[in-house]
Amino acid sequence: MYPDMKIDSINNSAPAFCATLVTKTPVLRYYPAAKIYKPFAADVIKFDKTNKGDLDTVKRICEHADFESYGAYLLKLWDNDKWNPPIVKSNNVYAITAPQRNYDEVDINNVLGIAEFVENKDEIPNYYNQIMFLITKKPYQSKNRTRTSEYAKIGEGMTDAIKQMFSNKAIYVFADEDATQFWPKQGFKSIDSRRFIYYG
Repeated sequence: MYPDMKIDSINNSAPAFCATLVTKTPVLRYYPAAKIYKPFAADVIKFDKTNKGDLDTVKRICEHADFESYGAYLLKLWDNDKWNPPIVKSNNVYAITAPQRNYDEVDINNVLGIAEFVENKDEIPNYYNQIMFLITKKPYQSKNRTRTSEYAKIGEGMTDAIKQMFSNKAIYVFADEDATQFWPKQGFKSIDSRRFIYYG
């Protein structure tokens, strides 16, 4: 999205808390002194469903008022150990955050958006990898954002990160009714009015 900003892959996990910093991705940040938005490198971290510390953090994010509309749905899926069918290779939740010095503990106030991504096994034909949901923190959603909101383009940044991490995959999404205009702008092709696919 921003040619002058390189997205680097990083492997950095803390022993007591397994959330892993996996990449950086470009968003926009507002600088009041200059009264303009500038490209800003946000962190993308991945949570491990098998780690209690990660689960507790995801629950805390979901309980935050700015994410509560999707929190109950996410927790229901993550609490169901039988949810993953045989075709699923991995089922992870990612968060896009303002950078922290380390991720021994995630500052919930720094979390700008969350997404769930299901990766299917390569040998299973006709099953697309899927963005189960992607939600931006309420103050930074397009319908709520003001001209001086601290951050913008959070959804775009998360989508860019997922496309980069799974660059050899076809990615499917079933869009909310109010997000059908968003996905074509991210390079996804329309299957019908609410289903979209991206070919890596």
